[in-house]
Amino acid sequence: MKNLIIKIILIIIITIFIVCGIIYLVKKQNPQAELEENYNKFKQESPMYDEDADIEDLKEEYNIEGNSELYEIQTEYDGRKVLAIKASENYKVAFAGLIKKSKPTFEETTKIFEEQYPKQAGIWIEPESRQIILNYLNNNLNSSYEIEENGFIKILEYIESENDKILNQIINGEKQYILGISGITYYIDTLTGEIIDNPYEEFDSSQTYSYFQDENKMIIYIPENKDNHINKDEIFNSILKLVQI
Repeated sequence: MKNLIIKIILIIIITIFIVCGIIYLVKKQNPQAELEENYNKFKQESPMYDEDADIEDLKEEYNIEGNSELYEIQTEYDGRKVLAIKASENYKVAFAGLIKKSKPTFEETTKIFEEQYPKQAGIWIEPESRQIILNYLNNNLNSSYEIEENGFIKILEYIESENDKILNQIINGEKQYILGISGITYYIDTLTGEIIDNPYEEFDSSQTYSYFQDENKMIIYIPENKDNHINKDEIFNSILKLVQI
């Protein structure tokens, strides 16, 4: 009887070792399963996948330093929560930078936006860019254009062509487009929450525009193109395609 009990215990111990060995071999031969197990464990422990996580939780998780009022929570395709700068905040900075022609502070951004931002729909041109853009329109399209004192483009005499038709629809539409010539854009860095500049034209001389959008409003930066790296018609046509999206 005693020998039987010893045999049973030995069999149980051997069985346990065999089962553990099989599990180890399966994991070793199936790293995908181990990765998935680790990933699921990470999801359970990380604020990134916590339904109740707020902006402060995510700032700590991502080591983000900016003012909390600048951010909003967005959800990725896999359920991961991330922080992004609000489109409205980046839009204000982009406008202020376009007007100031240099990097604005947050205080300057608020002041410039409140005092100089145009309110109506249509196409508004930044003051220093008006004559250049107006000359292009009148020299390359069929219709006659002018820029009113408030900065908005107006059609003086409409003569239909494909491009004139598009411009006419935009000018009389419900959306607002702000255009200005500048090879440098301004926006808020996600990690630091600071305003930085982006010399996009210097990085890519073939880029035909850079833009910022907030709902039905869009600011379009047009490159200076001083060395004529890009054909002016290419710039104009690419912007027309952008505003039709």
